[in-house]
Amino acid sequence: MTMKKTLAMLLVLAMVASLCCMMFVSADESNLLAGKEYEISEQFRAGGADVGWGYSETAPISYPDNGFELTDGYVPTNEDAYGADCWMGFNQQTPAQKERGYAYINFDLGEVCSLSEFSFTALKDIPTGIQPAYDVEYLVSLDGEEYFSAGKNVLDTDALAALEDKAVHTFKTEVNVSARYIQIRFISYGWNFLGEIEAIGVVGGDAPAPGAG
Repeated sequence: MTMKKTLAMLLVLAMVASLCCMMFVSADESNLLAGKEYEISEQFRAGGADVGWGYSETAPISYPDNGFELTDGYVPTNEDAYGADCWMGFNQQTPAQKERGYAYINFDLGEVCSLSEFSFTALKDIPTGIQPAYDVEYLVSLDGEEYFSAGKNVLDTDALAALEDKAVHTFKTEVNVSARYIQIRFISYGWNFLGEIEAIGVVGGDAPAPGAG
């Protein structure tokens, strides 16, 4: 075998090894929220005939969550209208949410992980007063006490208006941070219907600590 052929073969082998290594690292990443329980802030309770669609503390929750609705692996499609069971809803007129300024969802990953991306699916259905939150912030923590912002997804009124109506939309935010605890805060107009939430990453890893840099 000539020197040129030997060098060419070594180059090919090096490229294959590099590609395999990249595939291996990529394959390690997964949705770390899959199947996990979570805590959500207060939901709207429609009062019924006595107060119309006004809030009533004694009324049942409107569009409730079953504890796994956002992490059960089912990503809604455009076939899932607002009455489908796959949706849970926040409403800005919920008294506690109105006073606080946002709705939230808390996750505990169980151990420190390196995170590379957050995403969530939301419905837009203007005739029923449903549209994606216009301000979403991802906060992370190592100890569950001190939280730092890891990223935001912000839509101005033009961006919200440009989204297709009566359709499901997925929003992704790239991050590079290590955390065990996650809090996602949503600020919205009217109803905010959420389908599935994901946090892509690996257990352990070497991503920067929250607040670093």
